Amino acid sequence: MATNKASAITSKNTIIITVGSLIVLAVCAAAIYMPRHQPTPSANPTPSTSPAASASSNAPAPTPANQASTTAASIVRCQSMDLTASISAANGAAGTSYQNVVLTNHTNHTCTVTGFPGISLVDAGNNVLGQPATRNGAAGATVTLAPNTSAAATIALPNPANFASGTCSAMSTNLRIYPPDDTTWLSLAFKAQWCPGFSVETLVKN
Repeated sequence: MATNKASAITSKNTIIITVGSLIVLAVCAAAIYMPRHQPTPSANPTPSTSPAASASSNAPAPTPANQASTTAASIVRCQSMDLTASISAANGAAGTSYQNVVLTNHTNHTCTVTGFPGISLVDAGNNVLGQPATRNGAAGATVTLAPNTSAAATIALPNPANFASGTCSAMSTNLRIYPPDDTTWLSLAFKAQWCPGFSVETLVKN
């Protein structure tokens, strides 16, 4: 009987030890699998700034002067097809008459003219009489022609009566006009005689 009692005590102790071991194992397992604390994200994260973004933000904004330069650069030179030619009277002087050759921009875009037009007197067969007008004075500044605005160049026509017979040409039928830097001409009915001293001044705003 004493042996049975001892066996019962031993069994009870074994159960207690086993239960205790299981509890320890459970606690360890919980510790192992428990999620670690994660830092709470900031409510207002600070964005990172890339070098490219810094460069863009530091780039200077276009200035009115730059914009004006760009606009000026985009204006094209007036060509003969853009212009209409006409003649207006100018002041006369002893021995010379003066006429204004007027070039008007008849397009819907702005263009420019700079310097001297090419001027010749021609006959009915389109032959140049004498020589083209010589340039008188220095070339002027660029003239910007908005639609329906004009520039003018004064031509000087010496009086044939002041020259010996045969010095001046026959009477012209047309005036041939080359806009500056153009190889295509405009033609205008015009009667005059070429004589030495036939000249043209630079174009100016009309």
